[in-house]
Amino acid sequence: MSRYTAPSGVAGARRAVEALVGLVYGGTFADVHEDIRAALLDDVFDHREGLTEHEACALSYERVRSLRKRLDVPGDIASDPLRLFALMEWTCLLDTTAHSLLSIHYGLALGTLHARRSGRSDLDDHIEELASMASMGVYLATELGYGNNVAALETEAVYDSVADEFVLHTPSARARKFMPNAVHRDGVPKLGVVLARLKTCGTDEGVFPFVVRLSDRAGPCPGVHVTPLPHKPGLSLDNAITAFDHVRIPRRNALFDPTTHLSPDGVLHCPLRSHRSRFLHAVGAVATGRVGLTAALVACARASLAITLGYSFQRHSFAPGRIDVPVIEHRVHQRVLFPALAATYAMTSLVNEVKRCFAAAGPCAGTELEDLLAVTKAVASWSAAETIHLCRERCGAQGMFAVNRIADYVGVTQGVVTTEGDNLVILSKAAGNLLGARAVDTAHTAPPGADDRDLYDPRTLLGLLGFREETLRQETREDYGRRILAATDRLTAWNEVSTPALAMAGTRGARLALGQLLTDTDAVTDSHARHALTLLATLYGLSEISRESGWYLAHRALAPGDVLRIPRMIDELCARTLPYARLLTDGFALPNSVLRTAIADDYLGHYSATG
Repeated sequence: MSRYTAPSGVAGARRAVEALVGLVYGGTFADVHEDIRAALLDDVFDHREGLTEHEACALSYERVRSLRKRLDVPGDIASDPLRLFALMEWTCLLDTTAHSLLSIHYGLALGTLHARRSGRSDLDDHIEELASMASMGVYLATELGYGNNVAALETEAVYDSVADEFVLHTPSARARKFMPNAVHRDGVPKLGVVLARLKTCGTDEGVFPFVVRLSDRAGPCPGVHVTPLPHKPGLSLDNAITAFDHVRIPRRNALFDPTTHLSPDGVLHCPLRSHRSRFLHAVGAVATGRVGLTAALVACARASLAITLGYSFQRHSFAPGRIDVPVIEHRVHQRVLFPALAATYAMTSLVNEVKRCFAAAGPCAGTELEDLLAVTKAVASWSAAETIHLCRERCGAQGMFAVNRIADYVGVTQGVVTTEGDNLVILSKAAGNLLGARAVDTAHTAPPGADDRDLYDPRTLLGLLGFREETLRQETREDYGRRILAATDRLTAWNEVSTPALAMAGTRGARLALGQLLTDTDAVTDSHARHALTLLATLYGLSEISRESGWYLAHRALAPGDVLRIPRMIDELCARTLPYARLLTDGFALPNSVLRTAIADDYLGHYSATG
């Protein structure tokens, strides 16, 4: 690998930054992102110290309403997912609670209504009420006793054919809805989309969504019981436990699509025959939230790196033989931040590709896309969470202050990794599906034991990841087949192979991320940007191989000398990345004028100005 320096001159640097911005935002920055970033410059997004949880929550609602008005956000923005994802990504950088509100209001509540709007003019008033934010949308799916197995929920909507109404009821303590932002505060009405089990003519017909008014300006509606949940560090959302006591709702509030019909005497006609297919159709909007939350957390990882690296070039420390140097000059500091920078670029490329696939296919595109979303959410959100935690540490005490943003990002990581599908659960499900999938493209599968392999070539590393993925898939599938025959039940057999199955799915995510980063890099025409990205691709690939070097050694895909050499190679790549570090974070298009931190830009000046 030849040595390069960062571009010299304003014009050269500008071209390189523009190329990186193009990659980070998938070529859509000007059309999709730029006006949202500009909207965040409004004073309403300035950092506020000392707010109570109630005040912080009220401010988040105010910010969401401000964005709707300033950007003229349409009620059907969920039908333009790239725009919705961008709105969630940027908002999360300055208000993690407002980001959650946007996801729930637009992605889940309005998204569900719009998905069933065809031929349903009787839904127009509900949609307009939410689109104008006269009421805030709430999504009530998870129950206290049913989390990731929400398909087994108990909340029931019993059809009364005499009154032509549904009676919504919570039949047990475990059936209370858990975590919706249903608390009534500050006179803000709430309109909910509630998942409930339709019962008619004595038959359980499965889960469907229903529109239910939770509160008006005066407070909770009759029969709706809302209990606020305890304080959550880093997130001020007004979550609650919600129960229904024989709440009557009109027929039109059943969110059936045009192919489903309930006769006046209570006979359901639905082309989806199984309860499972009906449930999956009912929760189709969740996929939008899954992608949006993942994209937002990766955006927070980018912001954390921009803040931390900006601080690292200013903050000075002692050094052997030197009076003081910026802490970024220390290899141990680089060794933490630069692999995280590489991983974040890789995850950005992967998430961008997933956003494009989702936008092209829609929320109900089949198992292959569902598995891709699951793998991406798991690997990308875990990677982002690791990066955010590392950045918090590398900022020292400064990383603890809310004004420097990262502490809030730490809080939101706790939610994202378990929201819209707990990472461990959805990755397990995807892993089970992938065991029966076709083999990895042989172009990405490296044969073991190649002595002349160039580990500085990121495509070699891509091949090694493909080799591990396919080997784990084949070995685990065969082992699972044997255990299924011998075990008394499928759970016992699955438990015995779940660890390698998850390893396979995680490796698949890493391979997809590296492959997409290389594809994106190939499309970059600026030589400086392309070289910096190639360094990051190599650094990411080596870091992933290093995590499992023992496995590669045992499978003779690496020689003992390779295993010993990889840590030194990573050190060398960190040294080569240093001249590009500012350029690479400039590619995030996150100036401190947007983030408004104390430390990303002239931290000494900030504290001098504030006394």
